[in-house]
Amino acid sequence: MRSCVYVFLGTTLLVSTSTMRAQSLNASINGMVKDPAGAAVPGADLTLRALSTGYTKRAASGSDGLFAFPNLQAGVYELSVSAKGFRDYLQKGIEVNIDQSVRVDVELALGTAVETVEVLANASP
Repeated sequence: MRSCVYVFLGTTLLVSTSTMRAQSLNASINGMVKDPAGAAVPGADLTLRALSTGYTKRAASGSDGLFAFPNLQAGVYELSVSAKGFRDYLQKGIEVNIDQSVRVDVELALGTAVETVEVLANASP
């Protein structure tokens, strides 16, 4: 009888552990930084800030203009982007849920960094 209890507890623990691994609590935001003509903007500086905690994470766009912010907690974020020769960009209200990947493509406008383009719309998953 005692060995049956151990087998049952071991099986329950194993199933619970594998079920917990199947659902990730992390979200991600990724996308591409482009110029007005649709060409990639490499080396753009990106800063992502969680509105609820103030937590910030920084990244740079790759040679193909792509960027990624993996392993995020669910919440609402704002994304700021800057690159030489372009206006600063700010997008507010990017909402991500548990185990969700949200794509945010950024189109930078030509100009100086003194000017900022602010987008208030939410990104789509």
